[in-house]
Parts: sequence; structure tokens; C-alpha cells
Amino acid sequence: GYQIVARNYRVSKGEFDIIARDGRTLLFIEVKTTAHHGFGDPAGWVDERKQEKIIHVAEIYLYLNGIQGIDCRFDVIALNKKPDGLKINHIQDAFS
Repeated sequence: GYQIVARNYRVSKGEFDIIARDGRTLLFIEVKTTAHHGFGDPAGWVDERKQEKIIHVAEIYLYLNGIQGIDCRFDVIALNKKPDGLKINHIQDAFS
């Protein structure tokens, strides 16, 4: 399983919902949630501009923590609240 390293990690340029480890890989995870059914899949809300911002914040995190030579992965977890329950869509390696 994943080992949570940080939650709601913030720097001046942005934030991460979750930073975790999966073995030797560092995961930067964006969580999107909706209870509205007309807005599409929350995973689609992570557009190219948001991806660039996420990558930049990851670079800041790595620099500030002196982390080098480690594999990184960017995941998106989309939570869609529906009348019959919660639908969870975990997209591993959503972008690079």
C-alpha cells in the first residue's frame, strides 16, 4: 500500500492534496470531488494548465526537501458522489 508523506502540502505556488510513497516511487496525488452529475468526470478537471502547476509544485517540494534521483508519479483520484454511493476513479500515472 501507499505510505502517506504529506496531506494538503502548500507552498506559495500551489498545493498537493496528498504526497505518498509507493515503494521507491514518490506520488503526487490530486483529489477531485463532485456531487453534481452534470459536470462530467472530476478527473477531467485536471487540464494541461493544472498539470503544469502540479509539476511545478512537485519540483519545489523535491528541491525544498533535498530529494534527488527518485521516480515520481502524478495520480488523480476522482470522487463522484452519486445517489447509490461513492464512485472512486484512481488514475495512476495520469500525466507526466
